[in-house]
Amino acid sequence: MNYIRAFIAVDIDNPDVIEKTRIIKNKLIDDNAKIKFVEDENLHLTLKFLGEVNEQLIPRIEEEMLNVKISSFTITLKNIGVFTPSYPRVLWIGVEKGVPELVKLASNINVNLSSLGFRDEKKGFTPHLTIGRIKFVKNKHLLIEKIQSLKDLDFGSMNVYSFKLKKSTLTSTGPIYQTIKEFRLEGV
Repeated sequence: MNYIRAFIAVDIDNPDVIEKTRIIKNKLIDDNAKIKFVEDENLHLTLKFLGEVNEQLIPRIEEEMLNVKISSFTITLKNIGVFTPSYPRVLWIGVEKGVPELVKLASNINVNLSSLGFRDEKKGFTPHLTIGRIKFVKNKHLLIEKIQSLKDLDFGSMNVYSFKLKKSTLTSTGPIYQTIKEFRLEGV
């Protein structure tokens, strides 16, 4: 049996949003912290991480995703922060507008995948855009101060017309993401 690492996500494809994330990533580069930034082409909002999935199950996942019925919507990305400030590991941009719609979309995905044995996330779903993983910090207080000084930034808006089932191949230089199938939202 062949297994693939898979997840379901909304790709960030608005050039203005991508450019603003690039500017912030450049501002955070210094000797205090080693951050592995997410490549521009890999920016996405994860709706459901599936993990290692038997390839034979992919057509059934696709079939279940066709049953997810939600209208297209707009999101606004704003603010920057870290998960667990006492031990910062994940650098993220928050979602200001569109949270209820993203939560509904993720919930519908979870409900439809439960029949295939996929479990709901124990910690709940918090929409966010991961832009980097912090590998090492000399002075975490200095890093937190720098992030706090940037926290109220507006990264812009984008329309969400679809979500995607994606394959992730881990390599020594970082993950490579491939779209297996795109699912259009209603009203598109």
